[in-house]
Amino acid sequence: MTFIPRIINKHLLTRQDRTSPRYINWMSSVQERDGKTCQWPNCGSKDDIEVHHIKRFADKSHLRYDIANGICLCKQHHKAINGKEKDFEQMLYKIVIENNAKQNKDK
Repeated sequence: MTFIPRIINKHLLTRQDRTSPRYINWMSSVQERDGKTCQWPNCGSKDDIEVHHIKRFADKSHLRYDIANGICLCKQHHKAINGKEKDFEQMLYKIVIENNAKQNKDK
């Protein structure tokens, strides 16, 4: 008989989610849209780029793979908003909307 734990380890589930093909595809799509460049105003760094969930990964499971919920940030800016994500949601969504409009115009 196989043992099935009654409580799922949230951190284990998160690690598995972040290595899934769906998550990797989401990351690649956000990177492609943003040109693998930090989208923080006046930054433009291409070094140490991380893909950030605008609405937190842990809090909004239904948005985990929504490309509009992702943005490229350099490690420095990603770290700077850690723990203060809600304070930056509106600004980051505005940048994503502008990026999508620019991308659609270029097509």
